[in-house]
Amino acid sequence: MKKISTWLLLGLASLSFSPAFAAETSGAESTWDLAPLYASEMAWKDEFKSLGTDFAKIRPCKGHLGQSAQNLKKCLDIYFDLQMRLSRLNTWASLQKASDVRSSANGERSQLADDLSAKLAQESAFLAPELSKLGRKKITAFQKNAPGLAPYKQFLRVVVDLADHILDPAREQLLATLSPVMRTQHDLQSLLISADLPWQTVSLSTGKEKIDTAGYTRLRESTNRSDREKVFNTYYSSLTQYQRTLGANLANTVKTNVIMAKIQNYKNALSGALEREKIPEEVYRTLVRSVNDGLPVFHRYWKHAASSLGVKKLEYYDAYVSSADLEMKIPLEDAKKIVLAALEPLGPDYVKRLSEAFSQRWMDVYPRDGKVNGAFMEGAAYKVHPYILLNHQNNFESMSTLAHEWGHAMHTVYTTQNQPYVSSDYSTFIAEIASTLNEVLLHEKMLNEAKTTKEKKYYLEAILKMIKGTFYRQTQFAEFEMELHDEVEKGGALTGQKISNIYGGIARKYYGHAQGVMNIDEKYFSEWAFVPHFYNSFYVYQYATCFSAAFYFAEQILAKKPGALENYLKVLKAGSSKYPYEILKDAGVDMKDPQVYQAVVRRAEKALNDLDKLN
Repeated sequence: MKKISTWLLLGLASLSFSPAFAAETSGAESTWDLAPLYASEMAWKDEFKSLGTDFAKIRPCKGHLGQSAQNLKKCLDIYFDLQMRLSRLNTWASLQKASDVRSSANGERSQLADDLSAKLAQESAFLAPELSKLGRKKITAFQKNAPGLAPYKQFLRVVVDLADHILDPAREQLLATLSPVMRTQHDLQSLLISADLPWQTVSLSTGKEKIDTAGYTRLRESTNRSDREKVFNTYYSSLTQYQRTLGANLANTVKTNVIMAKIQNYKNALSGALEREKIPEEVYRTLVRSVNDGLPVFHRYWKHAASSLGVKKLEYYDAYVSSADLEMKIPLEDAKKIVLAALEPLGPDYVKRLSEAFSQRWMDVYPRDGKVNGAFMEGAAYKVHPYILLNHQNNFESMSTLAHEWGHAMHTVYTTQNQPYVSSDYSTFIAEIASTLNEVLLHEKMLNEAKTTKEKKYYLEAILKMIKGTFYRQTQFAEFEMELHDEVEKGGALTGQKISNIYGGIARKYYGHAQGVMNIDEKYFSEWAFVPHFYNSFYVYQYATCFSAAFYFAEQILAKKPGALENYLKVLKAGSSKYPYEILKDAGVDMKDPQVYQAVVRRAEKALNDLDKLN
């Protein structure tokens, strides 16, 4: 199961140490208990050795999957048991590493677990090609003759559906062996941005500051406009100096995607990314069209921002500063109570399960030296429980993160209690719905209970900030990726300068440059270079689709539309028992329908109307 992380929404490439945090850091109750995974480090090492040896159990299956229905079931049981054990092994290693990235032992164990994953992929590379050759007719007959194959229904369906795109065993094994090499572009970008690029230091009103990625991300929110301008100019001048190198690196990623799509018999790279889960291309294109149709509302948001900041015309370096501020202290226990109250529309069963989970040691809560920044939910250890990493700062943003990550955790809880291991994972196409819906319900509760105009403005702007960052910005990224791949697929070449021009043109459209809403200078066109998402191609659009589905569900649940809550809980329980597009459609949400995306635009427009009234 994938690690679900709020880092990904930030567009950051670096991991850094967390600052020490004085309040409420003592006590084992604020850290997670890994004993349900392994009782000790020695137990983990024993399982590591045992698992490496047990990989040999899958070898006799090679060439014999079609021997009988019973033999097929036996081989699938072996494979998925190895996968389940490997997931637990990886979970323990990754959580230890996240607890203290300074520890070389933690890093070594994580690397060993990754290597073991690659080894299993190589050992089992014959599975998909061999299963695909059996064909739909024979597999269907096997399923009729062996009821024990029922848990593998969707897995086998996927294999048969992908038969035209699965290569022969030798080439599949070759691709599995080459997969680590084909992912090096992301590593190169990360190393260059995080370690090797010579960042500049500038004098700001607060003193001298190093404008690397961490400094840029922190200081671009400065309330001093002159400082923001210096930060932007300094950061992007550094990036632009390496535009050629970073451009060649990203171009290689795009070329790799295009080549792999051809090798695997897809019509294009976008189809190759989506068809594995039977997500219609029209979903991607409807999202982009719908967001473009909603750009007038986005431009209206920026006009409101200009008024709030007291500037006649916004510059791109004004895009991250907030005019709304509300000081509040929300300790963890208070945050839990508020979140539970906010999620009452999800029903008593959901709230009861969450309340009970809050009392367990599923979380590592507070910042400390060596612990990674950000927040994530790790839910890969089947039938143990999810684990959550936070860096709680006793403020509203931290409370919102608490709601978000527990949305992921509860999704995992419902899925694992209703699905066998083989279908206990859930697609990224669905993964961010539960987390976003929790945040939406929290924001709406805080807004409804706000007593002062200042509070109301703060929560309205918080809702708009969510919409800005995920619905519009992630779709902007998605449109950029689509154009890059289209350019290569029609025979064009990509250079750093060309990539910047494509990115800048899309950014200017989204932020209303031609309409005089916000000026985006060409020197900021290299923004794409620090975003790691583009090395996991055609991925970020799913943040925007999940976000839209969450708003659509929230709109219906809060309106108490008959069946809305039941449909939502069906999604949480479904895991990967069907294709993700089908799961949502069964729940009344067709991601090809512009109405889903219009729910977000409607909420943004209402928030802007409410702000106008307050002003």
